Amino acid sequence: MENDSFIPTITYQNLIQRYRQPVGSMLIPSIKVEESQWQEGEKPKSIVKISGGYLLAHKKITGWLNINELEGINWLDKDTTRLYLVYNEKKIGVKVKRPRVKIKVTGAELTPHYRISVKVPVTIQENLKEISQTEIKHIVAAQVQKQIKRTFQKGLDLHTDVLNLSEKAYRFDRYHWTIQELNELTSDSIDSIKVKVTLVNTSAYK
Repeated sequence: MENDSFIPTITYQNLIQRYRQPVGSMLIPSIKVEESQWQEGEKPKSIVKISGGYLLAHKKITGWLNINELEGINWLDKDTTRLYLVYNEKKIGVKVKRPRVKIKVTGAELTPHYRISVKVPVTIQENLKEISQTEIKHIVAAQVQKQIKRTFQKGLDLHTDVLNLSEKAYRFDRYHWTIQELNELTSDSIDSIKVKVTLVNTSAYK
């Protein structure tokens, strides 16, 4: 499945605040120039695209992830307004408008654990194989879970909280855990990822 993703923007003021924060990370977009198929005159037109982002945590650059590896961020970003998902194998295309996420912090463990719930309202824009709505919802839900898990794991490989889960625990109860405990993320730190897909409009698809 492919998606039309983006990297959240960050203001200079927010960058300074987050730079000093002892938990979480920041994403600094990287760009590349590509020769597009569109032409001006007889020459291909160059276009600038976001290629990925550098991760900044604990006042240092911890690594770089490409745009596909960062897809999971979209589902946890409160400013995400619109996404397009295309599943080529099934010939499905859907538009997602304003996904919403809730992150619950559980405090019984020595380190914080997280339960992620995402509501994904979709409009089916293409369904050439006439797949059932139930299957489409399953496909989208599975893909959202996959993207979140993948981005989280890619962050772990760089020892970085790319999804900023620790920020939630830091604000939830900063005195329940030490800063070191807040930053000790593992593959078991996420207890669950629940995705609820709802069909907003199905009248336009074929």
